[in-house]
Amino acid sequence: MAAASLKGNSLVERMKRFVERTWWWPVAILFLGQFMSGAIGGPQSSLFPVYLERDLGFAALAISLSSSVRQLLGMAASLIGGALCDSLGRRQTFVLGLSGIIAGSLIFQIQWPWLVVLIWAYAGFSLGLRTVGGMGYLIDVARPEMLGTLSAIYTWGQTLGGAVGNAVAGPVVDQTSFAHFGRLMFVVSAVVVGFVWLALPKPAATTAAVKTQARKGLFGYGDLLKRADVVALGMLRFLPTSYWGVASVFIPLWIYDQTESVSMVAWYGTLSQVMASLAQWVVGRLSDRIGRRRPALVVLSILLISIIALALTGQHLWGIYAFGTLGACAAWCMSALIPGLASDVADAQERGRVLGLLHLLWNGGMLVGALIGGALFEWSAAAPFWVAAGFGIGALVYGFRLFRLLQQRQPAATPAS
Repeated sequence: MAAASLKGNSLVERMKRFVERTWWWPVAILFLGQFMSGAIGGPQSSLFPVYLERDLGFAALAISLSSSVRQLLGMAASLIGGALCDSLGRRQTFVLGLSGIIAGSLIFQIQWPWLVVLIWAYAGFSLGLRTVGGMGYLIDVARPEMLGTLSAIYTWGQTLGGAVGNAVAGPVVDQTSFAHFGRLMFVVSAVVVGFVWLALPKPAATTAAVKTQARKGLFGYGDLLKRADVVALGMLRFLPTSYWGVASVFIPLWIYDQTESVSMVAWYGTLSQVMASLAQWVVGRLSDRIGRRRPALVVLSILLISIIALALTGQHLWGIYAFGTLGACAAWCMSALIPGLASDVADAQERGRVLGLLHLLWNGGMLVGALIGGALFEWSAAAPFWVAAGFGIGALVYGFRLFRLLQQRQPAATPAS
């Protein structure tokens, strides 16, 4: 018995040493959690409006209000999640955010409208925690020379994971019911969250000293907003996302108005998603080899060109397909560059709050873009995109400003090293 116990203990110790020495283990578990959250959370989001209308009898306005509550709580979670990252830890914040996919699966098994909306709001709140915690954890555990590539793969969790999840969820609901789909997702999500909670190691970068210092600055967003580099990075998150808030809603409507074909809308979504995933990989690799400055400025320039070209040629279907896809590639490439830019701007003890602020601005950009599109699209389909072109000009200006500030800060750090 004693020998067996010693053998078992030695096996456990060997496993611990393997995890500690293998740098890619925490990255792999993080990617698994992110991919599965996209595969489970993606169809939850896309099927939720249908469930409300078909099974619960919600009107269009009530569905819209329910979605708005989710996004507003996601904005609040951005700030809270940033503070939790710097005090509780990136790992704990990410795992807590993953609990939202379990909650989301319960929605399709409940017939009380008020409880459905309440749980859906929590799912939106947890998404904010998951986004901030996951990005912070990736920056902590990734090798600096591979951060661009790994950030690109990390964002695939939402794009490719959502595509896989939706492909599976549609036939399941059609052949069974929303309740059966909810039960299946509950089991899968519980297993995923449990595994990630047990297998995801604590990042070595999160030391006790950093946590103690971070607690002193809990919710210290005011100090961050006084810094020019943080403001410039925040605008690089807000302005391109404002375009994406227009594009994600009104490009599909523009295609449908011209073709009256749902298939043409779906084909555009597939094409833009696949091309954006490939572009993220290329830009991530480039940023690891030549730095983030040139890829970011080129991406921002391509984004501006694609928006202007889309506004000029959008009355033709080929123009929407060509320049809408190009704009999607540029917008998603900026998302892949954000973790690396955040690591350049923020120290370890403030990085969680910077990421929280960036996610808040992402939510704000999506809201602003959707509101601009809603106000202008019926008057002129191209009008929202001309406004978005102004956002693109501003993003390019702030891009040059950010890298100038980072370049000015670099020589000051050299003598001390």
